[in-house]
Amino acid sequence: MYLAGPKLIGKSAFSRAQAGSDAQEVVVDCLTLDRYARDVGLEYIAAMKIDVEGAELMVLKGAEGLLRRGRIGVIQCEPWNASRTLWDTQLST
Repeated sequence: MYLAGPKLIGKSAFSRAQAGSDAQEVVVDCLTLDRYARDVGLEYIAAMKIDVEGAELMVLKGAEGLLRRGRIGVIQCEPWNASRTLWDTQLST
């Protein structure tokens, strides 16, 4: 993950190109929602909001098990503009 420099304070991104040339790389430990739910014994999520600026598919893939088993009631997603790029790769629609 990259944290933007002073000109774009508060912005973070998965690529330096998105965060700006003066961005600082930060290592962040992550786990999937499936793993978290299993680890804490979470059986059902009534509502989930996804607002991750282009990483929506990553979030959904990380919750694939919960989704397949119908363990998430409602998802509100603020999809990223598909004409933009993620990790410098064009997204297909």
